[in-house]
Amino acid sequence: MRPRKRSRRCGLRGSLVAAEAVSQQVVAKEDFAFRVPASVTAGALVAVVREAGGDLVEDARVFDVYEGAQVEAGHKSMAVNVRMRAADHTLSADEVLGVREAVIAAATGQLGAVLRYMIETAARAGH
Repeated sequence: MRPRKRSRRCGLRGSLVAAEAVSQQVVAKEDFAFRVPASVTAGALVAVVREAGGDLVEDARVFDVYEGAQVEAGHKSMAVNVRMRAADHTLSADEVLGVREAVIAAATGQLGAVLRYMIETAARAGH
């Protein structure tokens, strides 16, 4: 019998890695586009979103950053995708709305963010 070669690529050397259970519940997705001060980082926005959504936020990722003529000087637009899921049930519309409201309130309060939809709606209305 030939000796087995040991793979060095994974670097685990015989240690076990616990696998996370795969949820059978439906995922809810929500995208937010915020105008934020130019100093706000993607990591800061993701941290605020995760904290605001609590255990229902499965993942949050910034997928677009825009600085240019369509955004007020000293600011940028950051879009974040939020995936929500409960471990034991399908989220209700009220639960998703609760996370949405918590995310907007936290981003506004902690980062000075303004939801872009609200900005664009106010501009069209002449405010």
